[in-house]
Amino acid sequence: MAAQLIAHGRAPKTPVAVIENGTLPEEKRAFGTLEGLEALIRDQGIAGPAIIIIGDAATLGAGALGGE
Repeated sequence: MAAQLIAHGRAPKTPVAVIENGTLPEEKRAFGTLEGLEALIRDQGIAGPAIIIIGDAATLGAGALGGE
């Protein structure tokens, strides 16, 4: 998905947020960039269900949700 978005003009440094099991006690949050999305999901052990937020809204979530 990230490669296709970049190929169609989305900047590789576009911020992303991935939230797995949102609102549940085992919720995971991960923040990074579009070019590192695959590694971010793999390295954080995210298996789903998850929501991926792409764009400036992801940077707002990092602060509001206690991300890095």
